Amino acid sequence: MADKLAEHIREALPQSLAQLRQAIDDNNPREMSRQAHALKSPLATFGALGAFRLAREMELRGEAGDMSRSLALLVTLEGETQRIIDFFNDPDWRDQV
Repeated sequence: MADKLAEHIREALPQSLAQLRQAIDDNNPREMSRQAHALKSPLATFGALGAFRLAREMELRGEAGDMSRSLALLVTLEGETQRIIDFFNDPDWRDQV
């Protein structure tokens, strides 16, 4: 079960971030909000509170139609989520939980 969850995270996070980036590239605050909202649950599940907060801020900014800091927030969020992906790419990740 844990292995399947780890595999899902390794695949899903990059896809979700790509969709979020596309929403930003398209200057689409509604889609940015939707994509950021979808990221919050898996981030919270793994205790990635910093990444969760970034996604929440992007969600709220999208709801308000504010795209002003979206790219900077995304870059920071990508760094935070990469740490999660790197963790699950480590063959010994089970020993660290």
